[in-house]
Amino acid sequence: MSNRTDRRDYREDLGVVLEAALVGAGLPATAFEDHLPIAAEFDGRSPFVCLTSAGSVPAPKATLLGKFYIHNYNIIVFVSREDTAADDSLDDCVTVILDTIEANGSTSNWDDLRQTELSISDATPQGWGGQPYWVETIPVSLRGVK
Repeated sequence: MSNRTDRRDYREDLGVVLEAALVGAGLPATAFEDHLPIAAEFDGRSPFVCLTSAGSVPAPKATLLGKFYIHNYNIIVFVSREDTAADDSLDDCVTVILDTIEANGSTSNWDDLRQTELSISDATPQGWGGQPYWVETIPVSLRGVK
């Protein structure tokens, strides 16, 4: 395990992994942020993925390695409603995210990365940065050692 102990550190580490999987030539997203962006950061980009903190709890027991904390996050995918292939773009991003979670369930930075419940797709378009987006939220958790 790494020496990184707070929720922000783990969010940043997970963000690096997700961004590498999602953004670049031939990859499904145009942008990634490891925080909930302000409207100006969207700048019409689509698909846009962000990672936000969603709470933490101590794990039920301590081990010889120390006390475990479970950190919860939301991975949020925004796809412009003006994208004629919005469903395909959303599906492509979510597939890469789920594959990345599965491939990185345990790393040198955390243990037990997993999706915690069903993702939620918002059928009501959201206006971010003056543009309507379809939004899907994927709740995840990871276990870190303090």
